[in-house]
Parts: sequence; structure tokens; C-alpha cells
Amino acid sequence: MLHTRWPKDDWASRINDERPDGVLKLLDAIYDDIREEPRIEDGGISAEKWQQAYTSSLNILKALFRKTKTQVDVAEINVRFASRLGLDYQLMKETPLEKSYPYWAISKSVLPAISSEALSIPTSESVQDTETAQHANIPVHRSPPTENFFTNNHHSDEKPELEPKPAPVTVSLTGDKTEAIKAEYGLKGIIFAASAGENKRADDGQLVQEAHQALSDLAEALGISKRWIGLSASVNLQIGANPQSSNTECTHTIVYTGHESANPIAHQWGSCFNAYIAQSASKDLSSPVTYASQMEKNALSDVKSALVRAIATRVNEITMVIGVKGSHGSEYLKSTLGYMKWKKLPEGTIDAPQVMFARAFCAYIHDCMIARKKTNLVLTGDTLNLTGVPYPIAAERKRLYTLLDELFSLLKPAAKTA
Repeated sequence: MLHTRWPKDDWASRINDERPDGVLKLLDAIYDDIREEPRIEDGGISAEKWQQAYTSSLNILKALFRKTKTQVDVAEINVRFASRLGLDYQLMKETPLEKSYPYWAISKSVLPAISSEALSIPTSESVQDTETAQHANIPVHRSPPTENFFTNNHHSDEKPELEPKPAPVTVSLTGDKTEAIKAEYGLKGIIFAASAGENKRADDGQLVQEAHQALSDLAEALGISKRWIGLSASVNLQIGANPQSSNTECTHTIVYTGHESANPIAHQWGSCFNAYIAQSASKDLSSPVTYASQMEKNALSDVKSALVRAIATRVNEITMVIGVKGSHGSEYLKSTLGYMKWKKLPEGTIDAPQVMFARAFCAYIHDCMIARKKTNLVLTGDTLNLTGVPYPIAAERKRLYTLLDELFSLLKPAAKTA
């Protein structure tokens, strides 16, 4: 009955469809999750009511599919569907079936349902189109640097040593251990939030171990020396949340609490890197900025260091591709703005240039990890998950990957290419 009333789209019917291929593939996956026939006297509802609800719900879904333009729209399918039926998605499990049955009429879920989702949103693996899935074959640029950028002397000719890969560190939180990790990554310091207390030292040790592994994976993904992670000893690693800390984007501190709600370590390091470039360039600018992604292109010529200027130019290109500076808005930006509208977030939060850059960088590191057949959710989170804050996808993700790879090729030491 489904295929009679609503045949699945084929290539001919989509020849003039301008929506991203990734969105269309996700809609196909959701379509495949729709019941093919109405329920029959399920849950005490008569077959006649199920038949009527099935027909009307298909018409509503068909209209919703046509209006689904972005990954955020995809993630909201169940919410939008419930709203069109006059139902509250958040209260769906508590709503009596005699009121909610039109919502469940097209669902394959066994009743009573154990979740609020009538239709399954595709998993992260479904997000990857052929371009994203082939990141393992994307060539990695490994040009030697023109300056030793991450040491205290930006113009030093000294090249970093090719360091042996150390054995995993088991952290007991002695002063020697924290000092060793601090030195290994060139950090300014390792801070334990005052709220942690002595009773949480064992938990702190586990968090340090996880952060240590994430930073190690980050250096490997970037192809740089571990001691460069500290950005000339300008970055702190904070373990545990500080009640006085704000939720603004970080510039000099990576905070790891072990909570899923915190930004992944790659996101935070991307922000620190962005700020470090701005700090390095600001001494030559008449109007200093906090982040390189805020710099205007016409100001870059004033930056005296060739390497800093080259990096800042790349950051500017990436920012322009995202569209937060120019008139063109990428799908990544549009999805972000749609998500903000859905979550009622104020302007200048997750759509700020430095935050958009940090999430693009996080996706880049995630893809570098995938190419190495590795994963570390502490480092990257799940940047392929469509149900949370948007990340770049499809062709835009590949383009940003290439631009970021070219940016970091400026910093990879010659010793790593040997």
C-alpha cells in the first residue's frame, strides 16, 4: 500500500532536485522505515481507524519530506511530524494511544513503544556518502615547515626531534606524573578544578588518562610532534569543571570533565590554535582580534611572519567557505542556523566564526582517525551524528578536510616525512 500511495523517488524524479545528496540518502533511509501496510486492530484501536490514520499520516510525511532541506530538518522529522498532528513529541511516550495512534500509524515500532521515535533517524554510518567514506584514500600533504612554529622562538631553525612512541601512561596523579605529561605535550600546566576535591583523585586519574590518550591521538592525526600540542606552552589542560568557568569558547585552556555535554578535546584545541594564530599575528595588526577566523583578508598583508600569514590566510579561506563572513551560506552554516532556531539559541553562539571553525576542525580530526581505522570519542565526539549540533557533511566536509589538511601541512616537521 505504501508504494502505491507514495512511490519511492528514483533518479529521474530527482533530476532537478537541488538538495544535497546526503539529505536525499537520509530521506531514502527514513522512507524505508515506514510501514508498508496499516496496522490491524493493534493496541485496542480498530482496523478502520488505523487505515484512516495511515493514509492521512502518509500525506503529512510526504509533505514534510518535500520541505526537508538540511540535516537539521532530517533530525527533526519525528518532532515535525508530531507537531503537524497536534502532538507533543517530548510527551509522546506518556500520551495515551487513543490520542497518539495517528503518529504510530506509519511506524514499524511494536506497541507500546519504548521510545518517542515513530521513524528511526539513520545512524552515523548512514551519513557518510561515498566521498566521506573514501577519506582513507585522500592524500595527506606533508610539506616541511618554513618556521618552527610551535616553539617559543617562532624563527628558530631548530627542528623537533623524531620522538619514539611512548608506552601508555598510567596516571597516579603524583607530581612527577603530571609534570611528565605536561612536558610531553608542551603544556603550560595541568589544572585540577577546585570542585573535584581529594575524594575524587581516582576519578581525576582516569580523566587524565583519557585526556592523555586523546592528545596523543591528536598529535598522531595531525602528524606533528606531541610537544607542539601545547602551542608554545600557552595551553592549559584542566581536569574537572570549575564552577566559575564560563561557557564561552576557549582560547588557552582545554577542559575535560568526562561529561558528554562538553565540547570534544579536538574542538577545544582547534579553538586554542585559532586564538594562538591570532595572538601571533596581532602584534602586526592595527586592530587585534581574539581568533584568526575573525581576521579580515585585507589585514593579512600586514602580518610580517610568512608562516603566520600563510596560516591565517588558510583560516580565512576556511571561514569564507563556511560562509560566516561572505554572502554565501554553506549547508553547514544553514544547518547550524536551523539547529539554533530549533533550540532557541541566541545569535553568536554556535554560529560564531571561531565555533564553526572548531567544529570543522573536529570533523577533520575525526576523518583523520577514520582513515587510520581508529576512533576516540573523547577527542572528536561523533561528528557524523545527525541528531546533535551540526557538522560539515558530504562534499563540503571533503572540501574543508582538504583545506585543513593543506593548512596543517605547513606545520608538519620534515622529520615526520622521512
